[in-house]
Amino acid sequence: MAGLHVIYSEDELQKKIFTTECEQNTRFVQHRKRRRSLKFEELLSLTGYRIRFDECNHPSSVFPAIQYDGTPFVILNTEVYECHQGPQRAKHLKKRETAVDEDHSYLSSGKKRCYQTSKKRNCPAKIRVKRILKFPEYKIIGQPTARKKRQVSQQLKAEFSIQTRREPVTYVHIDSVDDHQYHLTGELAGFTQPIDKRVICQIKQLALEGHRNVSSVRILLKELAKELAPEAPENNRRFFPTNDDIRTHIYQTIVGSNLRSAQEDQANVRKLLETPGKFAEELKYLFRPASSDGEVINSLLLVIQTRFQQTLMAKYGAVTLMDATYKTTKYEIPLYNLCVQTNVGFFIVASFFLSADTTTCIAEALEVIKGWNPSWHPENFMCDFDMREIGALQSIFKDAPALLCDFHRITAWRKWLNSSDVPNKNDVLKQLQEIASAETELNYRCLLQKLKNSTTYKENEKLKNWFERKWLKEETRWAFCFRKDIFNIISTTNGIETQYKTLKHFYLKEFGIGKSLANVLEVLLDKFFPDSQLSYRRENIKSFEESRNYSPEVPAFLRNRPRKFMRHCLDRLPQM
Repeated sequence: MAGLHVIYSEDELQKKIFTTECEQNTRFVQHRKRRRSLKFEELLSLTGYRIRFDECNHPSSVFPAIQYDGTPFVILNTEVYECHQGPQRAKHLKKRETAVDEDHSYLSSGKKRCYQTSKKRNCPAKIRVKRILKFPEYKIIGQPTARKKRQVSQQLKAEFSIQTRREPVTYVHIDSVDDHQYHLTGELAGFTQPIDKRVICQIKQLALEGHRNVSSVRILLKELAKELAPEAPENNRRFFPTNDDIRTHIYQTIVGSNLRSAQEDQANVRKLLETPGKFAEELKYLFRPASSDGEVINSLLLVIQTRFQQTLMAKYGAVTLMDATYKTTKYEIPLYNLCVQTNVGFFIVASFFLSADTTTCIAEALEVIKGWNPSWHPENFMCDFDMREIGALQSIFKDAPALLCDFHRITAWRKWLNSSDVPNKNDVLKQLQEIASAETELNYRCLLQKLKNSTTYKENEKLKNWFERKWLKEETRWAFCFRKDIFNIISTTNGIETQYKTLKHFYLKEFGIGKSLANVLEVLLDKFFPDSQLSYRRENIKSFEESRNYSPEVPAFLRNRPRKFMRHCLDRLPQM
């Protein structure tokens, strides 16, 4: 492909350059252009253009020579494409390199060290392009004399118009692969190539369509690479970008290249929530960005609830779980969720983000949710032993006790005992569990007194203070005997923990990029909540008689109910 080529269209030129790059396993970048790019049909006047019949360039010229064939022409423009590892052209980089101490050239002005300052290696390889416009109607017949050339040139300039017939021709001179010097060539050169613009566009398009996982995007890009360059090896970064390359472009697409602060992130959140028609009919939200106006400081508050979640809350909200999860965003902002147990499992029914997780802020968010759901009348709540959460719940829902999760209670007891110097840890833990499981208040008091009379309890002031000051004064929240009369009760918040596991380890891992608040909110509203709604409907519809016939052994009152519920009841029915 090296040497001189005559081309008659712009598409053919770009294809020739691309083919050359693939064959030589390199890239060429435009360095110099004389005259602006002008389509040949847009040329309205020859003023300023010199009419030529040939051009035998000086030996030092970098552009292809044009031999005489009798047809007059004008040169539209010339271009030079250099190897991407050619001479250093950026002036600001030159100044930076000359300012660096030669003994410490690995240092840069920023925080990071710059060990390899540039990929430029002064490679002399080039592609030279000269575009001309021929006028075949004015071709000289016979011996070309200076007089004939002058007359034809004057006539062409005088008669030139938009109707004048013209033929565009492009002369391209391509250096051979042997002209590349001072850098890697052949197969190894593929590691240093920049990514193709078409591959970058494909990554961005896939990211906008919801493909946020690097592995899945990489698989889809292989199909594009086969179309662009079927013979390109997989070590060619131009068509096979690295995982870091893919991750960077996905991040820039989703988060935005100009997102640099929490303030801009909040603007993106508002823009997402106020997008016309996106969530208007299905979503209730309250967004108060963090701000500071003199002495008044407002903390961030974002409360969201879909219409479907409102339906579940009204139907199953007698017992509501509340818990917070952290590290969903790059900020120290917890995500609080209210969760209910439905006939097919646990589902989140309301969520809110807080920049200040105080009792007052939690209560403010709960008050908003309560106002949105007038038909929601919770009988009790289940939460962790966090007095901020308990205080907020009890201030808003005075008639609904906030109970403690059994699993987290036992975990907290075991963790404290293992970290303390209390002797007979296992015996103390066993006694505490017996106290918590006592079925009557009388039995509870007896077991409690037994613990207090034990030698370990009397001789360990640390154990005594920990149990009496933290746990004993909240006994009605965790002891079974004080809540055994509650008909509808859930003893653990593990159901909401399962929801968090799914959210973090699948949805945020698959679709979350950058951990910005706007991105996490988009994942919740576009992916997680719609999929939860679909799952609930699917599991209920599968249990309809119209979907599948029931066995005769299933009683009529258990039909059209979810499979887990039906199995639970059948296992406990007496055998006939």
